[in-house]
Amino acid sequence: MGKLDFYDRPFKRTRPQDDLIHFETKFGTNVTVGFGVVIDENCRIGSNVFIGHNTVIRSGVKIGNESIIGHLVVIESDTVIGERVTIQSQCHITKFARIDDRVFFGPMAMCINTKNISHGRGFKPKLQGPRIKYGARIGSGCILLPGSEVGVNSVVGAGALVNGIIPDGKIYYCKEMVAKAQGTVTRREMLKNE
Repeated sequence: MGKLDFYDRPFKRTRPQDDLIHFETKFGTNVTVGFGVVIDENCRIGSNVFIGHNTVIRSGVKIGNESIIGHLVVIESDTVIGERVTIQSQCHITKFARIDDRVFFGPMAMCINTKNISHGRGFKPKLQGPRIKYGARIGSGCILLPGSEVGVNSVVGAGALVNGIIPDGKIYYCKEMVAKAQGTVTRREMLKNE
């Protein structure tokens, strides 16, 4: 490895340190916000909500009363989270997700809102967030694909991939999750090596 140069300011901030929470954010009473939390414009945070350290909440998010948002969580724009929801640390909640009251997310669970990975490919993805209904429990490391739905009081075991509808009151878990060949990338989706 060659010589490394270090600078006093090797990066620039996306916003000033003292302006991490947008002034238009509406808070209920008794809200606890950890260190380094970023909240963008047009968000509404209910009463008795806890938001852990270094969490990012993008524009237009609504979080209901008595919910817990863990550390290092990312909640993308235009997501609605109900009351008494627990989202454990390091989860990713995608744009347009709908999470009803009393839902539980284990650590590192994630939502995905498009089937097309469009980066650099010149087409606009169609976005559709998942829907998680009342009292559902999502295990650690689960992945909820676009348009998927988890029914009322259903349980999804750790590491499962949800692609479709899980009926109310059912338990789904992952028997095996191994990548298998399923086809070839189309020319339309190929990046040119420049």
